[in-house]
Amino acid sequence: MAEKKESKGNDFAEALGGRGRQRRGGAAEGAEGNRGSGTIHIGGQFDDAVSIQLKILAAQEKRSVLDLLCEGINLVFEQRGLPPIAPVSHSRRAKRSGNH
Repeated sequence: MAEKKESKGNDFAEALGGRGRQRRGGAAEGAEGNRGSGTIHIGGQFDDAVSIQLKILAAQEKRSVLDLLCEGINLVFEQRGLPPIAPVSHSRRAKRSGNH
């Protein structure tokens, strides 16, 4: 019985065959991977209404949800006297049409 001390986590990781999230520097990498050097995923759980309204605004403004989130993060920084360092230029629609 002492031989069966393998953790279920290892069995699960083996079953995934490397398809799960990888860890780099202690941070979990999302399904799309890190977008650039030194980036991490930041997220939260919100009501469906928040998600829907954010997507509607993004569509109306022909921007990405990520752009709107970066704008909001920058506003938080600015209100506290910090520089706005979250880049706002992720819109796929703008890149396709050439309107950054």
